[in-house]
Amino acid sequence: MAHADGGATHAATRLADHIASGWTQAQARAVASQLAPNAPPRIEVAKAFGITRQAVNQSLWSAGYPALDDALQAIEREMGK
Repeated sequence: MAHADGGATHAATRLADHIASGWTQAQARAVASQLAPNAPPRIEVAKAFGITRQAVNQSLWSAGYPALDDALQAIEREMGK
């Protein structure tokens, strides 16, 4: 996966692709639940998945979500200029 604009967006896309290729199904499901701009609270995600909030948090952490979220927010700020 790559981004046609090149630059930092391309680099972040390539890195996200590399990271995501190693995700478990639980990690992918947890990350997908948090990508929308108005993502539901993690407790609601946990209830929908039939797991604990802690399990959702663990999946997000082990998937590298905090770093991916930071990168996405930085790209969105940059594109908003």
